[in-house]
Amino acid sequence: MHSLLLLIALGSSAAQTESPPPTTSRSDARGLGVGVQTTLPGAGPFGGTEAGISVAFDQAQWRVSTLLNVLFVEDDFTAFRIGGRFFYRLHKVSMADFSVGAGVGFEYVDNQSVSPGVDDELLAGYFEALGQIRVFVVRNVSVNANLGFGFRVGDGSNRFGLTGQANGGFGITYFFE
Repeated sequence: MHSLLLLIALGSSAAQTESPPPTTSRSDARGLGVGVQTTLPGAGPFGGTEAGISVAFDQAQWRVSTLLNVLFVEDDFTAFRIGGRFFYRLHKVSMADFSVGAGVGFEYVDNQSVSPGVDDELLAGYFEALGQIRVFVVRNVSVNANLGFGFRVGDGSNRFGLTGQANGGFGITYFFE
């Protein structure tokens, strides 16, 4: 009996001295996400910002996102905008990161309400060079703010802005991890 107690004591002390199994850290890649994003001021039509539906693909160190905006008012107004952005992450902490990137896009606007009988069309492209601060409110939901410059060229007046989004522009994305 004495040897049985000795074996139990040795077994329990050996179990206590074993190191725990190594923990595997989850990847920072968030994968596919959907949300709403805005362009920088100056890059949108007529020098403003544009919001649209966004699909993002996050691979930790880099990510791409799209912007799609379609508006149709019968016999009055039609607008179609499509764009994309690429970001490279420069710095990361537990629930936030800072990235730099660029975006390009195109827009078509047919404003029939300018004057009766006048069909005013606009075809333009835009470019953005920007930094983005992204904060995760939970593991798979991020909100962001952008800073940098954007400009548009095409029909109508060309625009350029060196600015941030203090006017309320932002983005939010839900990632399907």
